[in-house]
Amino acid sequence: MLRDFGRLESGEVWMGYRMSNHMLSHGNCNVPVAMQPFIHGRFAVRSADNTPFGSLMCKDNYGNGLGSFFRRRGAEEGDFLVIVFDLKKQEAILHLGDEGLLEDYQMPDETKAEENELEDSLKEADFD
Repeated sequence: MLRDFGRLESGEVWMGYRMSNHMLSHGNCNVPVAMQPFIHGRFAVRSADNTPFGSLMCKDNYGNGLGSFFRRRGAEEGDFLVIVFDLKKQEAILHLGDEGLLEDYQMPDETKAEENELEDSLKEADFD
């Protein structure tokens, strides 16, 4: 089930999903209308660790070709998937994780930096 989507500062576009039984059994994903001008055609699929997984074919509101990734990586219902599309290279990079993975893409870089600074200052603080 599509949860969110957007564009990264580097120009790639991304879509985030909470894995459903339907996605797992059919190896497909939905493409929102707003992303269809960017996400169409065949994309070489690879995991975040650069392992190739075939191709993802996207047409209209539908993408197909994720089944081998789901099976080989042990994806389960309720897991989170973020697909980052490098439009220049026609590549789709797949990231599998928990809800925190999706939050990393939803959170602006400035907010991430502020959170990291706060965490670092709390670690250094002496509360005794």
